Amino acid sequence: MTAEQTPALSARCVVAALGLAAVLALLLGETVAQERHAPTGPDGVAGAVRLLNYNVHGLPPLVTGDNSRARLRAIAASLEGFDVVALQENFVLGPRLDAWVAFPHRVHATARRWPRPATAGLSTLGHLEVQGSDFIPFVHCHGTLTSANDCLSNKGALFSRLVLDTARGLSFDLYNLHLDAGNDDGDADARRLQAEVLHQAIQERSAGRAVVVVGDINEKRGEGKVGSTLSSLGLRDVCTGIPCPGDPRIERFLVRSGSGVKLEPHAWQIESRFVDDEGEPLSDHPAIALTLHWSNGVQSEASIP
Repeated sequence: MTAEQTPALSARCVVAALGLAAVLALLLGETVAQERHAPTGPDGVAGAVRLLNYNVHGLPPLVTGDNSRARLRAIAASLEGFDVVALQENFVLGPRLDAWVAFPHRVHATARRWPRPATAGLSTLGHLEVQGSDFIPFVHCHGTLTSANDCLSNKGALFSRLVLDTARGLSFDLYNLHLDAGNDDGDADARRLQAEVLHQAIQERSAGRAVVVVGDINEKRGEGKVGSTLSSLGLRDVCTGIPCPGDPRIERFLVRSGSGVKLEPHAWQIESRFVDDEGEPLSDHPAIALTLHWSNGVQSEASIP
């Protein structure tokens, strides 16, 4: 696969980004691995997981007006240093992105249903072992040639069960999603119905378990029905408990603890590394990072109202 050149992003930029990623991996890799898992005593274990939430604007070049494939390869070159990466709008590369990342575990939503031509554009990458994964389709959408064109893609949620501690059987469930865009009543109704499908999926797959919901929700905290639908499962937007400069945003993390695994949001930030050689953002969305502390030995919070 060759890198195509455009005035906005050259092949040289991709090479430079790959070199920078290698340096970052050497400097950060050992520290991240140590923080990911640390015994605390005879029966206790704790650690930290660094997650990235990023809508990469990976639409076809005819839509984006740039070399979106080269731009996604530049993004891929800067992903090291995270334990789990949740991407949305990874349309133009999909699973082919695997050739450009060093993560050993990679899950992609590749399902298509007629008459929607595109996949869900969801990818979850990382260093945590994946015990199981599935794609949960959303039946409802709003707009094919209008209202953000959501019905052109197969909207849904990408489920992954991620292992924190193999010996103790500790894991959590991650749901990566991209809900309907747009601001009219039809868009809001579609998001509500999509959130209800997600609600049911979490009840069925993750009863009593620790859960992270991550993605481009297309509703800010305090708006719409998505947050209230998921709060009935004990899920809380992390920005209700820790500082989030620039919040509320549509790129969100919602977290709950579960049986045997306590999840505590620790730090949230907008990542500044994802720019091209002219300092321009590599996507029309910011990349949001979350450091999540975890430990064992808690009861289920799934029934918290």
